[in-house]
Amino acid sequence: MSGFFFGPKEKKLFGFYHSPQGDAQAVLISPPWGVEYQYAHRALRSLAQRLAEQGCHVFRFDFSGTGDSWGKCQDAGLNQWMDDLDEAARELRSLSGKESFDLVGLRLGATMAMKFAGSAGGVGNLVLWDPILDGQAWLQELQQVAQEHEGSVRKEPSDRSLEVGRHPVSPQFLTQIQDIRIEDLDTVEPAKILVLTTEEGDSLERWTKNMKGPLEREYRQILQPPAWKEDTSIWGGHLPVGALTAIVDWLGSQ
Repeated sequence: MSGFFFGPKEKKLFGFYHSPQGDAQAVLISPPWGVEYQYAHRALRSLAQRLAEQGCHVFRFDFSGTGDSWGKCQDAGLNQWMDDLDEAARELRSLSGKESFDLVGLRLGATMAMKFAGSAGGVGNLVLWDPILDGQAWLQELQQVAQEHEGSVRKEPSDRSLEVGRHPVSPQFLTQIQDIRIEDLDTVEPAKILVLTTEEGDSLERWTKNMKGPLEREYRQILQPPAWKEDTSIWGGHLPVGALTAIVDWLGSQ
């Protein structure tokens, strides 16, 4: 595994390349955002390592305004993140020597992966791990969690920024999140899609069945503590092994 900066000089992104034990397909990982990024970091690193052990070229990175990439939290934005995915895909192609790649996204990263796969070429198989399909509902969930833990969701007096949990964001970013709706996320291009959830409920299953397009799609539900939520079992060293194994096996079978 090697970490480095990449992309345009004025807006450098940071990523990790997991070199393969072999020469199978290339895989790009699109991460979640906010506290979900923090809690899921170890799980996504383990996923990348497992895929590399199966022979995959794996690249994971931080979106603009997150992690070690350029920008502050207020610089985060979905339009910029589409450009970030394009830069990451370009870097993965250079590292792997492969023109096409598989794309794995978790939570908001899965929503971004859907948008990217529908507008960019080169995406082979797509894994959507508990994607955000209702931006307004997700924001309310984040607010509730933050209020329970530290009461830190509030509007700043300047009216120029908001704080969600411990993450200040711009009003434009929140508007982009609020505009995420399930009816706008049903047309993507990859030949095969795996929709994976680790939570109860059937909304994702219904959405998968009704997805438009000539797609070969599969839905799986593996109930276990979500990787993106604070949980004593995760901090105690456990990982969502069932979900990670399902993703690695599914990509390996394609």
